[in-house]
Amino acid sequence: MDLGTAPLFDLSAPVADEAVEPAPVTRSRELLAEIRDHRAVVAEREVATVRAVAEWAGEHVVADKGDASTITERGLDTGLPVAGPGARLISDFAVMELSALLGRSLDSGRSYVGQVVELAYRLPRTWDRVLEGRVPVWKALRIAESTRTLPADAAGFVDRQLAPIAHGVSWAQIDRLVEEALVRYDPAAAEEKRTAAQEARRVDIDLDQAGFDGTAEVSATLDIADALDLEAAVARRAKLLGQLGCEDSLDVRRSVALGEIARHDLALDLEVVDPETGEITRTVPGRRVELIVHLNDTGGHTADGAVGRFANTRTPISPEQVKEWMGTPGTSVLVRR
Repeated sequence: MDLGTAPLFDLSAPVADEAVEPAPVTRSRELLAEIRDHRAVVAEREVATVRAVAEWAGEHVVADKGDASTITERGLDTGLPVAGPGARLISDFAVMELSALLGRSLDSGRSYVGQVVELAYRLPRTWDRVLEGRVPVWKALRIAESTRTLPADAAGFVDRQLAPIAHGVSWAQIDRLVEEALVRYDPAAAEEKRTAAQEARRVDIDLDQAGFDGTAEVSATLDIADALDLEAAVARRAKLLGQLGCEDSLDVRRSVALGEIARHDLALDLEVVDPETGEITRTVPGRRVELIVHLNDTGGHTADGAVGRFANTRTPISPEQVKEWMGTPGTSVLVRR
């Protein structure tokens, strides 16, 4: 036999049909299909609703922009600037009526109408994508809410940049783009916003809510440079704790690291230097952290079921927690009965 020319398969030979049984349709698959259909209907109705609201807003524009008010049968109707600069002013009476129809409070109704007007009149490219079903309504309204304070040219910049990719971008990306638009087109407002944010810096340590679990919530708003330094210090010390054999999770090690940084700072004497002469004018002495714990009996149990009381925050505390503190360098624990 000449294997070089003989066909490997006889393509002319009839092939028997194999019966392929369709996969059984389970109840779960039926429900998934039903849910998918419902979501498609909801999305279609949402688009139809915002389209109708935009058209409705166009029917209730207050024409007299000089004093932003119009005399109607019900009295003086003030035109609301529900959207950003350059958008149409909408009748306040009409917004009240629509809010009642939608089952919203007046503030919520004004906000919703403002988002739709902002989207339809100041973000036309994104609006077209919504009408095409390419951008979800809820996401487009969230974008519109973020651009309402921008000047018209800044909103246009966001619209041009965002419309083609709005369906897939994250909130962080949207916020950064909006912030960039403000800096580009209204640097004075951006600087005012930055200054206000700097004045809002704070550190809150909630000792009032400390309880038997021996933890306290800490929240802070920092200058970005300070935040980067704090992150670097906490990350480095948490890594060192792991290398020294601490088996706690990274989150726990980071919390321990922050406490260690505080205790090391308290151990130092702080020198106050005269900015003109460079001389040390006074010294603020460091101190050790002192925790005062009251235990009621040698058995570790009190009459009311608590095992002790932490005098610094007046909360019940566990003897096991006290043992941990007593083994912490830089912490002085005074136990009283």
